[in-house]
Parts: sequence; C-alpha cells; structure tokens
Amino acid sequence: MIHHDIVSRVETYFHSLPNDVFPDGLKSRATVVLSGSTGWGITEGFDEKADWDLHILLGNEAYQSFIIEHGANYVIDDHGNSPIVFGQINGQEWLMERVEGNRSGSWPLYLWIYKNCVFIQDPLSISSLIEKYQLKFERELDQLRRDHFVLFSVRRLDTSSSAKREIVTAAGINRGEMVKVALQTFSLIHGKPYPYNKWLAKHVERLCPEGEKLVELCNNCLMETRLEVLIGLAKELRNMMEEEMRKITGEQRWISHWWEFNKN
Repeated sequence: MIHHDIVSRVETYFHSLPNDVFPDGLKSRATVVLSGSTGWGITEGFDEKADWDLHILLGNEAYQSFIIEHGANYVIDDHGNSPIVFGQINGQEWLMERVEGNRSGSWPLYLWIYKNCVFIQDPLSISSLIEKYQLKFERELDQLRRDHFVLFSVRRLDTSSSAKREIVTAAGINRGEMVKVALQTFSLIHGKPYPYNKWLAKHVERLCPEGEKLVELCNNCLMETRLEVLIGLAKELRNMMEEEMRKITGEQRWISHWWEFNKN
C-alpha cells in the first residue's frame, strides 16, 4: 500500500521544481504519475535503494510548446533529491501509442504500469482512460493467452534444442526468453496484465501459491549449469504451464498442437 506522505512529498516536489526545469505555466495542466516500485507500493519502493519514477504527461498542444523550449529528449534526472528522481515528460499521444499496442512489447505492459501506480494529479483524466483499456484487455484476454502460450512453447523448444546440441550461448539466451514468456503467460492465465522484467517474478509470486512454485522452477531453469538437466527442467516447466492453462481454458488444440499456431 502506498504511503500517503509519499504522495504529498511527490506533489510538493513537482510543484517546487524551478521554472527552467519544468515550466510553472504547465504544472497545473500535467498529469503526474508515480510509477516503479514506490508507485506499486511494494516494500522495495521504500528502502534506501528506491527512487521516484515520475511520468509527466501533457496534452498534445501543451507538449508541443514544451518541446519547442526543452526538446523531445528532455528528462528530469535529479540526484540532488533524496530519493533520486527520474522524470519522463511526454505527450498524451506517447501513452496512447503504448496502450494501443502500437509499440512492440507495450501491450498489455503499459496497462499494468498505469494500473499499479499512483496518480499525484490527473487533469488529463488518464486514470479514466486506463479503465477503458482495462475493458479492452478483458476483451482480448483469450487471444493474449493463446499467443503468449504459443510463444512460450516455441521458446521452450528452442531451449531444449540448443541444450541438446550443447550450444551454451544459445541455451542461455533461449532459457531467459522461455522464462520471461512463462511468467508473462502465467499472469495472463490469472487474468492480469504483467509488468516489466524487473518486477515480473515478484508480480507472479504475489498472484497465488502456484505462482511461487512457478518462480522457483523458473529460477532453477536460469541457474542450472548442466545442459542435460536443463532439458528436463524445461519439460517440467512446459507441463506446469499446460496444466495451469487447462485449468482456465480447458483442453485447446493450441495447447496440445501449438506448432500449428506459431506465426514466427
């Protein structure tokens, strides 16, 4: 749960920024979002390693006036504050592109980001917009589950194939991708969008006891140095993913004959 004093502190910080860092005339027009571990409200967001990740969004007209003055690549990178603050300034179109899935890997990732954050102020009503995209996610959930499961199956086969040939580098790359998609797919199985890599395992662990078991198995896949053992672990991971998916969808051809649905 987010600490209420953090909200007040972030609000005070933002409105105290000098005019040359962020224009006073645009402060009341900006939606300010506290993202990252602090916005999510997990314990790690309040330790000595945490910083404040701010998304500062402007309407498209206001953003154009901002970049004329500061440029499109301007960020706030404040190491003088405690905690450190990193602030991205973008126009509303930037977010729309991501929740529409027009950037590779952005959907449903950005839905998770904006549903697990704190809105410090929201004159653009972004929080209401995100609720509409939650409905989009629910409509697309069955397809997302299928697509992710097929991709997981491909990466599992890639891992086993490279391990059987004792191609160490390929096995290392493929096992990481296999684990990532497994965790993402598990989140979708449980009806949730998923976060970025840093917090993906923690998110899955928090979903249910099976999530904890999955993370443990994924860690074993990542840490195992014996390629012949990795092959068996990858099979174990496949079996668990199939079992968890069938609990929700029942038997589906794309589970048992996933290669027919592979469009890579």
